[in-house]
Amino acid sequence: MANNVIIALVAESSVTSLSIAALLLSHRRFAVINKRLVPVESSLSTTSTSIERRMDTLHEDLRSLHKRMNAVAVDVALIKGKLSR
Repeated sequence: MANNVIIALVAESSVTSLSIAALLLSHRRFAVINKRLVPVESSLSTTSTSIERRMDTLHEDLRSLHKRMNAVAVDVALIKGKLSR
């Protein structure tokens, strides 16, 4: 009976040791993956900021173009009015 208890304790401690080793290896893999992803995340953030700035510039350019097109339409209407007289 005592042998069975000792065998069970040894087997249980082996399983526990394997579980702890697996957790440590998983943590190390996670740390390696995390080290690789941090620069990627930083690069994506920089790219996203750059795209946002470019979109803001394009939006302002479109507003300016719209104002100019309205001014041209007014000028064309004035010219048409003068030509039809």
